[in-house]
Amino acid sequence: MIKTFWTSAAVSAMALAAAACAQTGADATANARSNTAPAQQSAAVNAPITEADLQAYTAARNEIASITAGFAELTDEERGQATAQIVAIQERHNLTPARYDAIARALESDPQLAQRQEAVQGFSDAQVASFAAASVEIDPVARTLADASETEQAEGAEQIRLILDRHGLDGSTYNAIATAAQTDPDLQQRINDARVTAEAASSD
Repeated sequence: MIKTFWTSAAVSAMALAAAACAQTGADATANARSNTAPAQQSAAVNAPITEADLQAYTAARNEIASITAGFAELTDEERGQATAQIVAIQERHNLTPARYDAIARALESDPQLAQRQEAVQGFSDAQVASFAAASVEIDPVARTLADASETEQAEGAEQIRLILDRHGLDGSTYNAIATAAQTDPDLQQRINDARVTAEAASSD
């Protein structure tokens, strides 16, 4: 079912974010940031922009657009909440706010990079097939995570990471496809068709 799939995909995205983190917990993240040398932070922000970066940026931007649309009319408190949502979206796609802004600026000033972004917004048949096959395995795991303990969430995130590895996908690409499909009916249909094939193969 499509509704079940997208709900599971959203849960999977949260699990993938957890799997991508080298450390867990807000304190560990804060400590890692505070202990990172400015030169290292600058290098990370200004690193070459890969196709995976563009996919992650595009997926994050699509989610952020609905939040920023009415930003001017928000109260200060609401703006603070919206900003926190935006940062959470960026981090879920493995982007820091500084890296996200750097990619946005680069896209505005570099026509060749903008062309690359247009190209990566489409997903190949192989990527869609891999996503569909992975999601068939991930969905049962993702459904258990909402009410899971921290230990169970960590175990589930590791299961999801292994599934993605087996299907040749990284977390950013999986999340980018899941997010894009929510607003792209053609991509939804391609995924649904691929899932039928993947589910039939898994039942053999």
